[in-house]
Amino acid sequence: MTASAEDLELKDRLSMNAALPVSPLLSKRAIRIAIAFLAGGSLCESFPLLTLLSKHPLPWLLNWGSGTPLAWVLAAFVFALYVLQTIRSSPLIQAWWLRWHTLRLLAVPAALVTGFFEEALFRKFLMDYVAHQVSNSGWGLALQILVSGLLFGVGHAIWGLARGSITGALWAMYCTSLLGGALAVVYLVGGRSMAPCIAAHIAINLVCEPWMILSAASGLWRKRT
Repeated sequence: MTASAEDLELKDRLSMNAALPVSPLLSKRAIRIAIAFLAGGSLCESFPLLTLLSKHPLPWLLNWGSGTPLAWVLAAFVFALYVLQTIRSSPLIQAWWLRWHTLRLLAVPAALVTGFFEEALFRKFLMDYVAHQVSNSGWGLALQILVSGLLFGVGHAIWGLARGSITGALWAMYCTSLLGGALAVVYLVGGRSMAPCIAAHIAINLVCEPWMILSAASGLWRKRT
């Protein structure tokens, strides 16, 4: 698909300012995509989350525990490393992660809803299901991490596909697969308590998610050197 004039202008402005702080120019098309995902994701994921919580108390969802100290340390490490790497991966994220934009108003509820729902889906239910299916396999733990990470990444590839960008989709899938795998390790280290995973997920979303969506939707997935 041919890039729009708006996207090309954005790339030109960023390349011209490669040695300087990046211009805060944002593609209107990318902003519309980000709004759709943040608002739509919050609405779509809130209904199954509320249904789940209506049937099970929150302590059950968190596995009746707050996780192990090592899991919390690991969750903090995953948060710091992922945020650092994400900021380095895109000039757009570098320019905007500390700036104010009205997208942050949507990012807060989106972070809370997706943090709970996606950890319940990709960690608790998916990993527990795989563990049950391969309980007699010596590869059980590795398979749980692999399946959880890959499916988490596949679910986020739509960020790039929304603008018809295969490269943007692959970038989003790669980055979020790594995050999904890391959070899967946190889940196992924490004795299958989701609390550390949810905390790390929400924190990462608050800092990075609007700008990751914008990067994928704008095609600015990698810093050129």
